[in-house]
Amino acid sequence: MTEFLEPRTHTFTWYNPIPALQAAQSLSGLAYLKAVQAAEMPPPPAANLIGMTLNEVNEGRVVFAVEPAQYHYNMMGTMHGGIAAALLDSSMGC
Repeated sequence: MTEFLEPRTHTFTWYNPIPALQAAQSLSGLAYLKAVQAAEMPPPPAANLIGMTLNEVNEGRVVFAVEPAQYHYNMMGTMHGGIAAALLDSSMGC
């Protein structure tokens, strides 16, 4: 039973989102997303938390992705629906 109790860690780094959000106010939504995709602006902290990336940005279309990892698992050993919901929320919001 002790094999179930072996701890693992997930460390992530994020950037203060306030300066980027302030700078984004002078950009169109498309320009802001392209700047995030090009790493000219930091991604939102939630994206770093779950490992979500912004893979495609075009007028009327954005594509977010995440590679499932063990820390995304639900009790059935599959990716938790909240991760899928986060991808959907980000895509639809953009």
